[in-house]
Amino acid sequence: MSETKTKYAIYLYPSQMEEIKSLMEQANAKSQSEFVSDAIRFYIGYLQQGKNVNYLAPIIAQCIREEISSTEKNISLEPVSQLWETGSFLFLKKWYHEM
Repeated sequence: MSETKTKYAIYLYPSQMEEIKSLMEQANAKSQSEFVSDAIRFYIGYLQQGKNVNYLAPIIAQCIREEISSTEKNISLEPVSQLWETGSFLFLKKWYHEM
C-alpha cells in the first residue's frame, strides 16, 4: 500500500527554511521534502498520543539502547586490537592452548 506523493504549496518563514537546510544531515533527510514529511509525521504522532512523554519515551529508550550496544561493541573489540598490536595476542594464544 504505497502512496503517491502530491505536490502542495506551503508558506514557510525564511528562517524556518534555513533551519531545515542546516538540520537535514542530522535528520538523515535526503531532501527538504523528506525533512518536512518526517517532521509532519513526528508531530502527528505526538498529537495522537496526547502527551509527548508517551510518544518520546520509546524513541529515547531505543536511541539509548543503540548507543549502549555500539559502545559495548567498541569496548569489546578494543582490548583484542591492543593485544594484537603489542604481540601479546600470540602469548595468550600459546598460554590458552597449553592449559
